[in-house]
Amino acid sequence: MGHHEKLKEGVKHFEEGDYVLSLQILKEALEEARKEKANPVEIAIIQTELGSTCSEIGDFETGKKELNDAVGELNKSKDKSNFKYRAKAKINLSSIFMKESEYKSAIALLRELLDDKELKDCKEELGTATDQLGEIAWRQGNARDAESYFKEGLEKREQIFGQKGRYYGGSLGNCALILYADGRLLESEEMQKRSLQIKEDALGRVHPELVCTLSNLAMISQRLRRFEEAETLLKRALTICDTAYGANSLTKSFVSNNLGGIFLEQGKYKDAVGYFEIALAAREKFLGKNNPALIKIINNVALVYRKLGRDKDAQAMADRVKELIEISIKDENHSDPMSFILLSDLHSREKNKEKSIEVIESGIERMKKVYGEKSIECANMHDSAGSIYVTFKDYSSAQGHFAKAVSAKKEILGMDNPDLAKSLRHLSLCLSMEGDFEASNLVKAQADIIDKKHSLPDSTEMLMRKQVEVFKQKYGENHKTVVESLRMLSYTLSKRGLHDEANLVQKEYLEKLTVLHGDNTLELAQELIDQATMAWSGQEFEKAIELSARVLDIFSKNEEAVKSSLQYAGTYERIATFYESAQEISMVEGLLKKAMEIRMQKQGANHWRVRGLLMRLASICRSQDKQEEAQNYDEMADSIPKPSDEQIKADMMEESQYMLQRIMGNLTELAKAYEQEEQEE
Repeated sequence: MGHHEKLKEGVKHFEEGDYVLSLQILKEALEEARKEKANPVEIAIIQTELGSTCSEIGDFETGKKELNDAVGELNKSKDKSNFKYRAKAKINLSSIFMKESEYKSAIALLRELLDDKELKDCKEELGTATDQLGEIAWRQGNARDAESYFKEGLEKREQIFGQKGRYYGGSLGNCALILYADGRLLESEEMQKRSLQIKEDALGRVHPELVCTLSNLAMISQRLRRFEEAETLLKRALTICDTAYGANSLTKSFVSNNLGGIFLEQGKYKDAVGYFEIALAAREKFLGKNNPALIKIINNVALVYRKLGRDKDAQAMADRVKELIEISIKDENHSDPMSFILLSDLHSREKNKEKSIEVIESGIERMKKVYGEKSIECANMHDSAGSIYVTFKDYSSAQGHFAKAVSAKKEILGMDNPDLAKSLRHLSLCLSMEGDFEASNLVKAQADIIDKKHSLPDSTEMLMRKQVEVFKQKYGENHKTVVESLRMLSYTLSKRGLHDEANLVQKEYLEKLTVLHGDNTLELAQELIDQATMAWSGQEFEKAIELSARVLDIFSKNEEAVKSSLQYAGTYERIATFYESAQEISMVEGLLKKAMEIRMQKQGANHWRVRGLLMRLASICRSQDKQEEAQNYDEMADSIPKPSDEQIKADMMEESQYMLQRIMGNLTELAKAYEQEEQEE
């Protein structure tokens, strides 16, 4: 078989999703072409297809070498029949740059392609380039540009393919991400399902191009707390990865990371750590141990290690994250804002104010240099800097940064953009903390006006509001199904930025919750702590503290019951985390001591959970310069043996059983009610 036939065969296997076989045959085709002394353009075409496979399989070094050669040769060709390969070679090379987090190089290559007038008829490739620019913007947290590129890409695909085919399906899935970011979860899910169906019709049920859509659907299911469904979707994606890439691949590492995230959210830390470690090992294999693309997964590993009480391992991973970011940002062309934000946050968690602020301020200067002072990247960095200063209760400095973010966003995004409203609300908070309530109210009013312009109900919100009314009529005003549906509606409104409406719904929810459980019952306290956790996760720290204070008040009225139940030790620990974010250290210390008292009574003085609390108390004491107390806690912790993995797993399953049963019970009741309504309709 000559190189022409092998090229066709290799491309055929690539289109079918068998990347391993495609790689082997295309390498043979290239070797054969060189032996046969084929002309340089023919060799460049093979290199282009080989580079595409290398990009998918994770062999980036080979891919870049072959694609750079191909781009150089195809740039010389004036034969129109070769133009599509010139475009494809650049797209494949930019894809590798993107996967290696070399966004600036990827963007430059894509811009070069889109500006090349000779390629104006390569519509399919131009659509792919536009989609890729959208994906880069999405990865960098720039939802505004991502939306623009994704919509443009979808229009180009529809012009070429109509509303069908793998490429149209892919662009549709990209647009669904914007709905997801806007909190319109059911609409996003419906669009992702359409994307999946279109891709399955074009490619079958086991093609690797389905992996991205399956992962996006799992992401939505996870957000809606449908964990089993999310797990099923990702395990299907893993099976496809094994078929297409073999046992180990970069794509599989992303799926494994997502699956680890689902287990982490459910408190299944032992399961989570296994998937995170698999993901990390794969990325290290394909990207090397010092690639900035490893930063997020290493951070996940550090987080779950800490949850498992493996503090030394967690700190080693956190130090590795810091080292990787510090190496990355030394390159003056490094342009990923998230690197600076994460590093600053890590220093902030360690109470290193000076270093945290130094990093975030240097990030602002880098964004100014790379993107310009009036850029969305620079505006977002000012927002992040403001949040860091708020952490350290320096509201004056925070106010200055939020004001700069507002000014830049007004110029870039216009006066009625929801992203501007978020910065205005941050600015309003700082003004109020500084005592300027009049200015704070004026700024908040501006944010309210913007949100109202974007407050037309989407299908998710309309469905939820309708179901609340249906459930009220069917079950009564204060039935648990009504209460749970109000909770979900409040969450959806909050994620869309409709904070006033969300607060009104939450107020109704809490009123009905109180009627359902009573003013001072522990059942009410458990529901309130769930709300506080949700608020804290959404960076609504003041609301989290307010709700936590109510929980503590209820605990004080049920002191004997609280002391006699192990589950409330975990609640004290969770509330301590909220107060720690607010830098109320003395409150944190008191809460941890209450948690330790319960654990010592129920689990014994030598339990591994007690050991973890002692270590945490030692850290708290050191932050207050109480060195002698810190040393005492350290010595007590050292006297307790480290637990086995089996012991950790058994204890955590026991502790989380009640909470999981309660939450899943509420959601199951709600799901049954929805299902019954659908059947009746």
